[in-house]
Amino acid sequence: MWWIVSALTFLLGTILTKSCCKWLYIIAKTYRRDLAGIRILLGVKRILKDIQTNDLTIHKQFMKVLGKNPNKVAIYFENDTWTYSQINTFSNKIGRFFSDEGYQKGDAVAIYYENRPEYVGIWLGLSKIGCVVALVNTNLLNDALVHSLKVAQVKALIFGTSYVDRIEEISPQLGNIKIFQFDDTLHAKEVMPNAINLTEKLKTCESGNLDILPTLSHSDKLFYMFTSGTTGLPKAAIITHGRFSANVSTLMMECTPDDVFYDPLPLYHYTPAMAIGLSLLHGLSCVIRKSFSASLYFQECATYNCTAGMYVGEICRYIVNAAPKETVNHGVIKMFGNGLRKETWIELVKKFNIKRIFEYYGATEGNVVLANLDNQAGSIGFIPRYLAKYYKFQIVKYDEKEEKPIRDENGRCIRCDCNEVGLIIGRIERNILSKFRGYTDEAQTNSKILCDVFKPGDRYFNTGDLMEMDELGYVYFKDRTGDTFRWKAENVSTMEVEEVFGKLLNHADVIVFGVEIPGNEGKAGMAVICDPERNRDIKALSYGVNKKLAAYAVPLFLRVTSVIPTTGNFKMKKTDFRPEGFNVHHISDPLYFFDSRLKEYVPLTSELYEDIISNKVRV
Repeated sequence: MWWIVSALTFLLGTILTKSCCKWLYIIAKTYRRDLAGIRILLGVKRILKDIQTNDLTIHKQFMKVLGKNPNKVAIYFENDTWTYSQINTFSNKIGRFFSDEGYQKGDAVAIYYENRPEYVGIWLGLSKIGCVVALVNTNLLNDALVHSLKVAQVKALIFGTSYVDRIEEISPQLGNIKIFQFDDTLHAKEVMPNAINLTEKLKTCESGNLDILPTLSHSDKLFYMFTSGTTGLPKAAIITHGRFSANVSTLMMECTPDDVFYDPLPLYHYTPAMAIGLSLLHGLSCVIRKSFSASLYFQECATYNCTAGMYVGEICRYIVNAAPKETVNHGVIKMFGNGLRKETWIELVKKFNIKRIFEYYGATEGNVVLANLDNQAGSIGFIPRYLAKYYKFQIVKYDEKEEKPIRDENGRCIRCDCNEVGLIIGRIERNILSKFRGYTDEAQTNSKILCDVFKPGDRYFNTGDLMEMDELGYVYFKDRTGDTFRWKAENVSTMEVEEVFGKLLNHADVIVFGVEIPGNEGKAGMAVICDPERNRDIKALSYGVNKKLAAYAVPLFLRVTSVIPTTGNFKMKKTDFRPEGFNVHHISDPLYFFDSRLKEYVPLTSELYEDIISNKVRV
């Protein structure tokens, strides 16, 4: 194999050079890690061959698990349990009903529904008849919600009864999208006038296996998952049966069928969806809940005898801070997720005695996947130093002002040196995991592809993420490029927030960016509005942004200034404001803080500022 030849050639070369001592040191420090990586790489190759040879789809794999474990608990939810037989029965009803309604292979159907076992059954049932399931973020409201439905070109929307008010508000904008209301509460509410009562319809549906199924391939679309990426409103990323299966099966290499997985995160995100995939495709039991609770995380792990847990970095800080004084006797020995900062990582492991943290990196739609296999705190994974030049993932020099990779005199990208921050990109190839299927919008797909990177004709996926690799090959996340930042485990599009502010302020100049708050994961939003007369109604603005934006997207900080400078091509300059952040001691402009209890912006005083940066005020 090419990587073995490259490694041997490299090793021989180092022995004959002056730098051999340094390289022998690196190899001595990392060979165990790299051997583990080779094991994973070989396993992934076997997985990909199996998926392609047997043309595996989600339904095919689920039916195998069902045959082996019909009465095993697949999903724990509150005081309820769903076996594989129950999931199959419910999903059959969903598939049969929507097939009878005329929905077929390739049709997109959206789910706007809270975490429940039915959520899983709905998308499994729709996938059986070949529908593409659009998993819509339930934090999205108004224009962003309508945009998501339209960009995915959905023909139907299934929503939970608890979201009736939101759907009624956008109903006039839905056009020909058919809407189905499904109960997600103990007490059924009145069905919307123009909605079909899916709960009642399913009561008369047969529950046996579907007689006729469409011909599906591993290359067919399974999901549309929404991501802000680095610019703009939510984009519908394409996830195929094969890609989802490969990602889940790779995760399974560190699990066993006897594991019980705790997965309290929203199932419309890719990371928690993979935990459900472990259950459906590999027979693990999975615990889900309506919403995340930091104080109950490990208590519920103990209740359900969980051995593994799912996380995103932001929630781990909450878990650590909410840790009970008494020791919780849980059975969790490994945790999987992304975005875990080094300081929180160390505290989490120490407080809860977690043996393994499997931190990994991978954009929902991207082809760059890195994994931490040896508990190196803070690292998202590694690239073997002696293979770095030949690896399909590269870190290249990036111009943050121009917002594009730096190219040499020949027009080629330039690889970063060790300990240098750059843009991580992934070579686009033909296999399942290296392909880039992109989005439903072709222009958006093309905007993420870099061409002629190192040689004529090559193509790389632009992740939009800045990384740094140390001397041993460990890779560390540094920041996001473009007009997106991450807050409360969600990507926030500054363009979307700016558009909302612009409408509320009659098209006044507005810029939005992320700012760091000590002791917090990610970046909080900050808006700067141009108001030379200082006559804007801040209370009305507070009401408007709270109504129009998801809670995580509302900027925590607001600055009112007299002028926002522009570049030569009339682009507003965020770089003039970003370094100052929300520091009241350096800024003379009026500053405000969004009080989540009052749901409005209040003046940011020196005292309040100090309370925020010392974490006396929770954000």
